[in-house]
Amino acid sequence: MSKKTQAAQGSAAVPSKKFKDMNGSERLGFVGKVFLFLLTAGFAYPNILQD
Repeated sequence: MSKKTQAAQGSAAVPSKKFKDMNGSERLGFVGKVFLFLLTAGFAYPNILQD
């Protein structure tokens, strides 16, 4: 089963982009989220490392 078909069958999650495919502002936002995740010991954005 393809990923698109699987997502259409019930998963509302959007497939994530790879870091190399992000533009500059998306990279900055991601790095900011990771920094905040580390600063708060994982309480903010607890699912960031699932990519």
